[in-house]
Amino acid sequence: MTRQILTQIGPSRRRPHATLLTLFAPVMVIVALAVPASAQQAAATQQTMATGKQKKNGESGVRWDDDSIRIGDSVRIEPKFRLQGDVLLWTSTGPVDDRFSWASRRIGVNGELFNRVQFQVERAFTDDDDDDTRWRDVYADLRINRALQIRGGRFKVPFSLERNTSRDELDFLQRATAVRAISPSRDTGVMVHGRVANRVVEYEVGLFQHADGFDLADDPNSWGDLGATIAGRVTVAPIRDNDDGLTRDLHLGVAFVRNTIPEGLNSVVGRWFDHERFFDRLFVNGQRTRLGAEGEWRGQRTTAKGEWLQ
Repeated sequence: MTRQILTQIGPSRRRPHATLLTLFAPVMVIVALAVPASAQQAAATQQTMATGKQKKNGESGVRWDDDSIRIGDSVRIEPKFRLQGDVLLWTSTGPVDDRFSWASRRIGVNGELFNRVQFQVERAFTDDDDDDTRWRDVYADLRINRALQIRGGRFKVPFSLERNTSRDELDFLQRATAVRAISPSRDTGVMVHGRVANRVVEYEVGLFQHADGFDLADDPNSWGDLGATIAGRVTVAPIRDNDDGLTRDLHLGVAFVRNTIPEGLNSVVGRWFDHERFFDRLFVNGQRTRLGAEGEWRGQRTTAKGEWLQ
């Protein structure tokens, strides 16, 4: 059994082995489900125009709005790219010759259709020929209402506070070693999620293809056919206070992941902070259950957050 406790205190900040058919099939299904909603909205728009109401200037046609492209009021497209390089001067064993490496090279697009369907497609440029590694997020999200949304495609498994924090919003350059070793990364699946109780409670429950991928360099993305994986996460925000101009936010959460591990050298690897192993893989066979607890406090000037993973 592996336990890790992670804590961070710092400045406050706001902020496939699946084929392409497997990735895009759930996306097409969700888009198909959204067609009736878009048709209904189009009919309502026509009725409004028929009554003589005029659109405000700039709300029709194609326009650039902040960092996105908008087509009327129904389509929003936000292109994005990221380049990050690291220069390593020294390791625990001494100086290194190959000092520069690309930490991240990605291009993608986010968007929204008819105020009902959100989508994201992101691809990384790596030296690995495996599409599981190159394709990051490829999914569509259908919003039925605030309490019920359906997401399908390839996306992050709902487990771990730091894992589900975008790399653009991390407090440090890299995620913690324990998070990278214990928490699963992205996988192909379907998830229902939403906010209830006046947005105080947020839930995520999903079924995935084989959610046991790790993002350390010498770990495989998956080990054989792991079968279906179930994952869930619930967070509660009992304090949300911005009325007086001061920010005070508190959220607490729990999460789990459960799947079957085939017999073999498939255990989690123990590592130091520089990713070097201090014990190798062990033979395992059976059900793997991961549990997590998290908490985050955002004040006006400071942020404190941490998580416990087992």
